Amino acid sequence: MKLLIDLGVQDYGKTRRKVGLFECPVCKSHIEIRLDKGVKQRTCVNCRGSQNKTHGMSGKTVYYVWQMMRDRCVNPNNPSYPIYGGKGIRVCEEWLTFEGFWKDMEIGYYKGMTIDRIDSNKGYNKENCQWLSHSANSAKTSVVRPVSQYYVVRKPEYKLILAKEWPSARAAAMSLGLAAEHISVVCQGKRKTHGGYAWKFTE
Repeated sequence: MKLLIDLGVQDYGKTRRKVGLFECPVCKSHIEIRLDKGVKQRTCVNCRGSQNKTHGMSGKTVYYVWQMMRDRCVNPNNPSYPIYGGKGIRVCEEWLTFEGFWKDMEIGYYKGMTIDRIDSNKGYNKENCQWLSHSANSAKTSVVRPVSQYYVVRKPEYKLILAKEWPSARAAAMSLGLAAEHISVVCQGKRKTHGGYAWKFTE
């Protein structure tokens, strides 16, 4: 939930706890909650009960995809947080609840797909996200890695001769009129050549 005000340390039962005023992203109500609990909750108690009844997707793969997407952006304890939330990658307010996310992204989804940001410098929202298969997502990610281009010599013996090193598969593709994704597929060992050349990720 969204923290509105840090209310400081207050009596909380038999102990003193830091308390904050939070806003529920679903019903927009304001609730005083212990800070250590409020930052972990996605909605207020009332909306949490209605959420599961509404979408019925808690056990589905796509619900896990949404949870992981959100967690790496908001949870400092997530191993991926430093390269997501720690770098300013945010989940839009509408997607803080599964209903909001599913409303925007249900079309085009099938089991096994991954959520992908079109512009990796921007956050998670309807305009910047799409569904991709794992293989397509892997290929897209790898097009920015440095690659080496090789001439293929087949006679009298098969060997590769280094032609040029490129800062990325995308740079090589743009210069040579090839497809960056196909270069990446060769680098991953799933294809032998592209454009008449062998390719490897530069060590």
